[in-house]
Amino acid sequence: MMETRLKSKTKMDTMDTVDVARVRSAALAADLILGHDRYAMRYINAYRLISSDKKSRGKS
Repeated sequence: MMETRLKSKTKMDTMDTVDVARVRSAALAADLILGHDRYAMRYINAYRLISSDKKSRGKS
């Protein structure tokens, strides 16, 4: 007899795809609010990086 195996669902089968560029700002803000980013240095550095990138592309 042939043995049939059922494929078990793993976490990778049920996870949604996430656009990291869009979620990163929310994660940084959450870290700031929860007190995980003391003095807001990660948040400020990310904001400066994004704003300088927009300026170099000619967007305001």
